[in-house]
Amino acid sequence: MRSVIVLVLIVQLLAMTAHAGTSKTYGSIYNAEYVAAIDGNTIIMNLPGMHPLIGKQVEVRIRGIDVPNLNSHCEQERTLAKKARDIVASLLLKARVIHLENVGRDLRFRVTATVIADGKDVSDVLIKIGIATLTSQTRMNTDWCR
Repeated sequence: MRSVIVLVLIVQLLAMTAHAGTSKTYGSIYNAEYVAAIDGNTIIMNLPGMHPLIGKQVEVRIRGIDVPNLNSHCEQERTLAKKARDIVASLLLKARVIHLENVGRDLRFRVTATVIADGKDVSDVLIKIGIATLTSQTRMNTDWCR
C-alpha cells in the first residue's frame, strides 16, 4: 500500500512539473497593425477587434529570441541593438499582413507572441541574420561585446 501511495505521488509530481514547463497561449491575432519597434524583440502593435483600452499601442515581445541591449555598457552591443531594431521596423513596415501567433505572457507578465510578417517568422529572420539568438530559461544573455 505504501509503495502505491509513493508511486501515485511521484506520478502527480511529474505531471505537475511537466505542466509547469509549458506556457499557456491564447491563440492568434490576425491582421495586427505595426506601430513602432522599441528594440529588436519588443514592438508596439494595434490589435484589431479589441477594445482600444487593451488593443491600442500594445507592447509585444517577440517570442523565443534574445537580442542585443540598447542600454548596454558596450558600444558594439548598442550598435547591434540599433541594427536589430531597424531590421524589425523595416520588416514590419513593409509587411502587408502581420499575424501574432501563440500569444501569451512571459514570466514577467509581458505579452509575447510569434510575429509573422508576410508569412515569415520575424524571429527566424533575425536569427538567420545573426542579430538574435534563441532564448532559453537557463541562459538569456549572450555576450554581444565579444
